[in-house]
Amino acid sequence: MKLTQTAKLLIDCSPKEFQSTIIAYMNAFNYICKVGFESKDTNGVSLHHKTYQECRKTLPSQLTCSARKKATESLKSIQAIIKKGKSATCPQSKQTAIRYDANSYSIWLNKKLISISTVEGRKKFNLIIPKYFKQYLTWKYTSADLFIKNNKVFLHVVFEKEIEDVSSNGQFIGIDRGINKIAVLSTNKFFDGKKIKTISRRYEKIRSMLQSKKHSGK
Repeated sequence: MKLTQTAKLLIDCSPKEFQSTIIAYMNAFNYICKVGFESKDTNGVSLHHKTYQECRKTLPSQLTCSARKKATESLKSIQAIIKKGKSATCPQSKQTAIRYDANSYSIWLNKKLISISTVEGRKKFNLIIPKYFKQYLTWKYTSADLFIKNNKVFLHVVFEKEIEDVSSNGQFIGIDRGINKIAVLSTNKFFDGKKIKTISRRYEKIRSMLQSKKHSGK
C-alpha cells in the first residue's frame, strides 16, 4: 500500500528569482487553454503538437509539458461542466502554481538543498524545512508545486512511502452511531459522547454571545 503526504517547504530566496518563470508558465498555461477551448480540444497529445513550439520560446521543455498537462486538466473540467448543460468560460489564470516533476527539480534533503528548473536554467537554493515535515524526509519525493505567497516562495512536495498491507483476520465489527453514545461496537464496546456534547454546548454558548453583541452593536 502506498502512503502519500504533502510537505510544505520554504525556499530561501527572493520571489524575484522565480517571477519571470511564473509569468512564462502562466502565459503558456493560458495560451494552451485558449487553443484548446477555441478548438474544443481536450486531448493532451493533440494539444502538445498544437502548442509545444510556441511555449518552448519562453519555457524549458519539462515546464512546457507541465503547463500543457495542467491546461489539459482544466479544459477537461470545463468540458465536463459544458456537457451537463451549464455555461463555462475558457480557463485562465493570473498566477498559476508551477508543477514540477522528478525531471525538473532535485532535492538533497540531508543538505536542505534544491536544484530547480527556471527560464534562466537550473538554480540551487537552500530549503527551510519545518520540524513537523522532517518525519517525511526519508520518503520518496515525487511531484511538487511552487508558488509565491506573502512575498515568500513555497514548494509543496508530495512524498510517497510503500508500506505492507494489514492482513485481515476475517472478523468484522459493526458500528452503531448515536447521540448519547457516539459509537457502540458489535463487540459490546461503548464510546461515550459526553465530552463532545460538553464542547458542543460551549461553542453554542460562545456563538450566542457573539451574535447578541453583533445585534446590540457592542
